[in-house]
This record gives sequence, C-alpha cells and structure tokens, in this order.
Amino acid sequence: MWVRLSCNREASPSEAIIDSQTVETATMVSQEVGYDSGKKMKGRKRHMLVDTLGLLIVVVITAGSISEQAGAKQVRGFAYSSFHLNEPHSL
Repeated sequence: MWVRLSCNREASPSEAIIDSQTVETATMVSQEVGYDSGKKMKGRKRHMLVDTLGLLIVVVITAGSISEQAGAKQVRGFAYSSFHLNEPHSL
C-alpha cells in the first residue's frame, strides 16, 4: 500500500495482470511436478497476479503440466475469495 501511495496511486489497484512462468525442478523432487510441453521443461509453474506497478498480489504454484488457462482460473478464484470480491459472470 505504501509503495502505491508514494507513486501517487490509489491504495488498492483497479487493474491487474496475470502471467505464468515455468521453473525447472531438481531431479529428486516428485510432488507437484509436471512436463510443460510448450517450453519442453519438467518443473513447476508460478501463476502470478501483479498490479500495474508490478507489485505482487497473488501467487499460485502448480505442476508444470497445468495449462496457463487453468492456472489463471485458480489465481482469479484465489484473488476473489481472499479479497471478498464478487466474481464477474462473463468469465
């Protein structure tokens, strides 16, 4: 909140951006690991929701095999439940 206020922004963001990133895991790790065929990598995915300043709002970690669309739905659901917002009906 203080960072946003120091940048002359509202305390709560009105817009956010969702992105994901696949991260390779160690060979001995077996939980929540999957193969991301798009990046040809075995690992985990970080699905992140950030505001327009790049400040983190929500992070969800999934297996690499989870699609970006499915991960984005998890991020959105977690954000709505955490901040007690009503989900829009159009998505």
